[in-house]
Amino acid sequence: MRNMFCFVLVLVATFNVWARPTFAKKGLVVSCSALASQVGADILKQGGNVADAAVATAFALSVTTPYYASLGGGGFLLIRINGKVEALDYRERAPQKSTREMFLGKPENASTVGGLAVCTPGNVKGLFELHKKYGKLPWTKLVLPAQKLAAQGFPVTEEFARMINENVKDFSPGGKKYFTHKGTPLEVGEIFKQPQLARALNIIMRKGASGFYSGEIAADIVDAVKSTGGIMTGDDLTQYKVRWMEPLHAKVFDSEIYSMPPPSSGGALLLSELKISEKVKLGELKAYSLTEYHSMAEIMSRAFFDRQYIADPQFSKFDVSTLFSAERVSKLSETVHKNKKSIIKKQDFEIHEGTNTTHYVVADGNGNTVTATTTVNTEYGSGVFTEKFGINLNNEMDDFTTQPGKANTFGLTQSEINTVAPFKTPLSSMTPTIVEKNGQLFLSLGAPGGPRIINAVYQTIYHALHTNLNLDEIIQMPRVHHQYNPDKIMYDRTLSTEIVEGLHKLGHAVYEGNVARVYAVRVNSDGKLEGAFDSRGEGGIAGY
Repeated sequence: MRNMFCFVLVLVATFNVWARPTFAKKGLVVSCSALASQVGADILKQGGNVADAAVATAFALSVTTPYYASLGGGGFLLIRINGKVEALDYRERAPQKSTREMFLGKPENASTVGGLAVCTPGNVKGLFELHKKYGKLPWTKLVLPAQKLAAQGFPVTEEFARMINENVKDFSPGGKKYFTHKGTPLEVGEIFKQPQLARALNIIMRKGASGFYSGEIAADIVDAVKSTGGIMTGDDLTQYKVRWMEPLHAKVFDSEIYSMPPPSSGGALLLSELKISEKVKLGELKAYSLTEYHSMAEIMSRAFFDRQYIADPQFSKFDVSTLFSAERVSKLSETVHKNKKSIIKKQDFEIHEGTNTTHYVVADGNGNTVTATTTVNTEYGSGVFTEKFGINLNNEMDDFTTQPGKANTFGLTQSEINTVAPFKTPLSSMTPTIVEKNGQLFLSLGAPGGPRIINAVYQTIYHALHTNLNLDEIIQMPRVHHQYNPDKIMYDRTLSTEIVEGLHKLGHAVYEGNVARVYAVRVNSDGKLEGAFDSRGEGGIAGY
């Protein structure tokens, strides 16, 4: 009976991809997994708050979508509770033995596959500290649903099976042992159990974060990293710390926007894009028209030019508020023309100083919300799995400037200030964001997708503020992406041929791609919570 219930949830999630947005009054959870969303909603029903529901959802995601949300990853989140917004950085950090030159002379994939690619994971510590500061229900109650999911199993989805099949060639022995049948791929619909992960979750449930960062789980992680060529030690795990931070904030389009500060580039670039949009009067253009898509791409490229100045704030003293200041916005806005492509000269705008990922949103009827992005970087991260507990480990070292002058997995050529250093956090594009209108929560959202995250969040916020479409319609509409280098526009396959040809005639090089996947909750004028997730990937919504 239990297995049948899980299967129905997956069917509902698939149907919701093409349905209207989901509404709720008291609480709503949106994620890439119907099972995980239901776990979070159940916690809200049991009297938990948004922090409790976020913790429970995240642990469930580590079971149902380990290729995105493994315990061996990290992330960023924003929480709005009792009207106050805070940011939490629990991103992965470089091991203490890391050096600037550690990837020079190594194989080209050394920063993406194998133990050398692994940063110290932050997921468990981040969730533990979120609960410690804001949680209401007991910690054990929040981890237990994920532990049961791992032990009892769940139906393999198409995405789950496909992710394994596409990445198994890079799996360490632990991955092949636990995620295949002695080399035979998993089948869609079969019940997949992870008793080894259930044991790890049981330890975390009883011992909290210390159960992950010391003891047998920590030893399992270090052994897996070292056996695949890595440099992580037990000290890296025991010394790991999260950072509570002030979010970046600006008033744009009569709304208060809160987003993630460095070591994410997302918040600064998002606020720059929104402020340039306001300055050039983008609202005068017809929504989803050729001129609007063109203008947005021009705005994106200007904002992304400034990504080169952002790095871990503990290693860089640059004030990122400069990037969305009135002076900077005015200068960049002058180069945006609504009817032609303009090339900006690098020397005129330089400032001289003095894949895979997922997202989930929890919101309640009182204006409280958690919007969190968690990642292992690319699908199944480094491909390294621990032998005892089958925990998949990230490959976040690739988000550093590992090979100066060369692009990383996401096509980004990183700047010198993002080079590797011990305990340093790699630059990210994760952009969990909260929007307020008239002092009330209006929108809580985020996305996975590397640098495309920023532009997907930008377009969703802009259209939520400037159209009368429902949230599902906004999220499903075609999007574009420009990241300055390369000087090309990526467009969704659903963008009309007329607009694609129009962009080309305006001088843009264009190519088809997938512009991230957005997960969001909006508070409507009647106070109802409206949730939606992207048809570009799997997802599920649960609420009451």
